[in-house]
Amino acid sequence: MLFNANLSAERIAIQKCHRCCAEEAVIRCLDCVPLDMEFLCATCDMEAHKRNIFHDRGLCSMDFWSPFPLQLLWWWMKMASLSFYVNCLFLLQGQSVNALMTSQLLLGAYFCGRYNVCLPRKSCPSCSAEWTPEVKDLLLYRYWPASTSCQTLYKYDVFTSFEHMKVTAPAMSRQAFLKMLEHRSVQAGRTGSICADTFQRSFFEFCFCQYKQEDMCQVHHFVCPACSPDMLAVCCDGNRKHYRFSKSKGTEEPPIYEGLFLAKDEEVATFVDLVRGNMKSGNDSAVCGTAKFTAGREMSKKSGAQIDEEGIQVAVCRHGFLLRGLNHFRGEIYAYPMFLQKEMSKKANVDFFCMDVTCRYWPYLNKIAEGLPELLPLTEMRPFLSVMHAKAHTAKCEVRWGGRSQDGAGNTVGEEVEQ
Repeated sequence: MLFNANLSAERIAIQKCHRCCAEEAVIRCLDCVPLDMEFLCATCDMEAHKRNIFHDRGLCSMDFWSPFPLQLLWWWMKMASLSFYVNCLFLLQGQSVNALMTSQLLLGAYFCGRYNVCLPRKSCPSCSAEWTPEVKDLLLYRYWPASTSCQTLYKYDVFTSFEHMKVTAPAMSRQAFLKMLEHRSVQAGRTGSICADTFQRSFFEFCFCQYKQEDMCQVHHFVCPACSPDMLAVCCDGNRKHYRFSKSKGTEEPPIYEGLFLAKDEEVATFVDLVRGNMKSGNDSAVCGTAKFTAGREMSKKSGAQIDEEGIQVAVCRHGFLLRGLNHFRGEIYAYPMFLQKEMSKKANVDFFCMDVTCRYWPYLNKIAEGLPELLPLTEMRPFLSVMHAKAHTAKCEVRWGGRSQDGAGNTVGEEVEQ
């Protein structure tokens, strides 16, 4: 029954125009259904959609409804007069202003795809004043310009939809999202591609402006609202899969989020040199029982695989909130989690500090703190060996450092970075 109803819905019934009720309707606009103007003739379609330029219409062709051809649409727009009258914006008395569409074509990207539009130009014959939308006017109506010349505009909902999709589906690429928009354009009878590089740059600019607004409103994304400022536990771990080759120079522009989440490389390097300068002896055995941990190192040579950044190290709370991070340049050495521990001690009152190699790291921290008194507050935290990684340690080590043996730890597992 549903299939038969779907087929019958494709049937075209000969109707009169809902606007003039005289000519035969050849155009169908589903966006005008609430206005009771679904079926229109060619003349009434130009009048009805002179302002509603983003309505996707269907054209009766070969006894079927097909998308409105873009070439035919622009031919009708050239034949029609696109001027209309509004109240003068420059005079106090209510005189009329002749508003004309400029000949400068623009690309507008919406969630329904790409549109070719024009910026309006209003000119008053009485006061000889002219007005064309500027950047602030476009932003007022939620249009994001890709450049100062406003050759390309993006609707806000395109950026917000892409941002939400990246959160719910992180594996979705920018190219796939733009291909979806282009496909929706083709389905509606419109053609043209959307530049991926321009979209990415505009999206980053949009996100940065949103961040600055939230920062002015004191909205902090890297602070857990549930356990700040008194945190029961902070888990720290590294990931060497987020590497970057030396030949990938990137851009010469300064980073716009420098120091926001990932610490500045200069500050980390200075701290690493400070720790190495106060290190009395090196013990890189990294062995606990029969297991050897690559993260249990005091020193590490730079990778010889032409890798600039070897990975990242992050600190999270029990709820999985990202708190702080840094770039690896020397592998997983003890100085990196020590830097994050020092940063977290400034932001919150942390009780437990969780690691995969706590049995090796904590004696090293106490030894370094003897030569650096500013690191003594770090030793006031309680060491916590991650519950799952503790299974690879010796039984004595698991009992002494393991999270299940710590009084007050509750159900903390210390594996929040992996989770």
